[in-house]
Amino acid sequence: MTEAKSGVISQGQLFFLIFVSRTVVSFTNVRAISVGNLSADILLSFAMSYAAALLLSLPVVLCLKKGKSPLKSKILSPIYSFYFLVFCAVNVGRFSYFASSRMNPRISLLVFSFLILAAACYCAYLEIEGLGRFASFCGIILLVVILAATVLNLDKFNILNFYPVWNNSRENMIMNTAVFTSNTIEPLLILALGDKVNKNPSKPYFLGISLAFLSVFLLLLFCLGVLGAGADFRSFPIFSLFQLASFFNTSRMDILHTAFWVLGVLLKCSVLIYCCVECFKKPSRKKRSIISSAVAFLLTALIYYAAQGYIADYSKTVIVAFFVLLVVVVPTLWLIFSKGEGINEKN
Repeated sequence: MTEAKSGVISQGQLFFLIFVSRTVVSFTNVRAISVGNLSADILLSFAMSYAAALLLSLPVVLCLKKGKSPLKSKILSPIYSFYFLVFCAVNVGRFSYFASSRMNPRISLLVFSFLILAAACYCAYLEIEGLGRFASFCGIILLVVILAATVLNLDKFNILNFYPVWNNSRENMIMNTAVFTSNTIEPLLILALGDKVNKNPSKPYFLGISLAFLSVFLLLLFCLGVLGAGADFRSFPIFSLFQLASFFNTSRMDILHTAFWVLGVLLKCSVLIYCCVECFKKPSRKKRSIISSAVAFLLTALIYYAAQGYIADYSKTVIVAFFVLLVVVVPTLWLIFSKGEGINEKN
């Protein structure tokens, strides 16, 4: 009876939502979001980013448990809503860049971005139950596809491809750990959606994050074990891994990579726009969804053109700084100095 309650999603649906949201980030251009060489030591950076993501999520989880949410502040909610839209723009922009460069170079990046955001606008307008069911579908299929891609590449896996193990400097490893960690916006998702889960949202959150990092770690492991040094020259190494996976040397799996990347990006953008919409009460929900999607599209265009200039050199530092400020520092201060009612504490 609890899971049928209107206006909420189950723990399982939140688990898949978190899993898909975090996994789809790494389906994007790995070379663009990392520094140095794509060598074996990047696996250590990714493993450390998992530990950092869990540790840095604790302030948000405690805020949720005690009913202290900075998203409910009239001053902070516009800042967080903008942060949601920036992440939405970054994710849709990365996929659109892939689509325009690999699928159909004759179609502009902005055309793909518009189509995805238009669909995300409609999805965000719907209630949370629809997004929960969509997340379950995407999550189950995504797990099957990831496992299939790794199993079908077992015969190409060579341990010698991991040598030399250490190719990056200590500074690059630290930066990679920070960048991988800062691509985790999921703590803020549970802060926005916590009261829409029928039971304690922290359990499915930690499980979803753990499975997402494990899945991406497996993909990166196989990228290095199969592609070797060649992975460093691929703009989309995970896509290349799917291209090499085939059934009886006839059917490649790169179409599945693209298809479920589309679904994952659509789900994540829909959830981010939904969270942005939830930060405001006026105007109507429909208008809020349209305005948020339009702002996300403008941000996508701005980020795309800015990335072609010198601003791109500082983008990683800016993303890390905003993550630390909005996901760690502000929730920690809010936890200490604000008064909560414990409204989100559930069994």
